[in-house]
Amino acid sequence: MATGSLRKGTLFRMCETTSPSNRSCAANIEHMLESRIFEVIEYKWWRTVLKIALYLLILTSAFNACADRDYTLQSSSMEPTIPNGSRFNILFSAYQSNEPRRFDIVAFQPPDSDLGVWVCRIIGLPGESMAISGHGVMINGKALVLPTGLKYSPGATGGKEIKLSATAYYLLGDNTEEAIDSRILGPIERSSILGKVTNFGATKNGN
Repeated sequence: MATGSLRKGTLFRMCETTSPSNRSCAANIEHMLESRIFEVIEYKWWRTVLKIALYLLILTSAFNACADRDYTLQSSSMEPTIPNGSRFNILFSAYQSNEPRRFDIVAFQPPDSDLGVWVCRIIGLPGESMAISGHGVMINGKALVLPTGLKYSPGATGGKEIKLSATAYYLLGDNTEEAIDSRILGPIERSSILGKVTNFGATKNGN
């Protein structure tokens, strides 16, 4: 504001000095300065609007990324817990402030695969040593107490002990005879886990 006033006063004095008989000179200069001020105000107003629109777009994108999304399971790997054809949601924000827990059912993307979203249950946690044998699941040499109804077979592991890295999880499908899980895929990195599976059970037909 101070700079604008100085320039305006200087231009008025120049006009009076160089052309005292031209009374419209000062008026022309004042009109020019006022037009310039309105241009600056209009520019700042549009810039503010654009900033608000950008912030809203970012907030909307962040909300959509964290919100539940509806999916349909096209596999029998999680039966009977999640029947083939069941609908389910993925809570993408579930592990933003908390780490995945044992027995959580999670959605993930297998390594080197573009086959979409897969669903399995977390059995082994980072840093643990685990093995699957006819005697059950062993974690750090101790038998893991599984939820009622769950029973896993060794599959491709042959009962060998596996040491999980500090960022890897061991995932198994509840339908151990049919599931393609960490017994075949190997441990799943934390970065490949998309979120927690929720609201599952109903099929497309509503059964």
